[in-house]
Amino acid sequence: MPRLELTSTDEPAMAARYREIVANARRARAHQAETVFEGLIAFLRARIGEGPDQTYGAADAGKPDSRKAERDLAAKRDRVNFLESVLVNGLYLALEEHAQAEHLLKLEASAYNWHTDYQDAWQPE
Repeated sequence: MPRLELTSTDEPAMAARYREIVANARRARAHQAETVFEGLIAFLRARIGEGPDQTYGAADAGKPDSRKAERDLAAKRDRVNFLESVLVNGLYLALEEHAQAEHLLKLEASAYNWHTDYQDAWQPE
């Protein structure tokens, strides 16, 4: 049984304000997905795409770790696909999940910070 003295008359206004804040944050994240993450994801896909050439070169040279490199590339591709689904396709429930995915994507890209196409805006914070 609710205790009326513990409820606030401002509760509906606070709930409406919260929904407004969340909606604004989602719009900002969607805009960021278009301007930042699609470029970052394309950059990562290009770097991952370069990997098989290096892996096949290692296999041709007789290096035993070529299968491991192929599995690593497949795992990296799967991570980028998942992070894209969160950041670009909006597959998340809370804004915190989006922030975590953003950070993870930037960490993935930081492995290529030596590349000429890498952008400073992609640095993890």
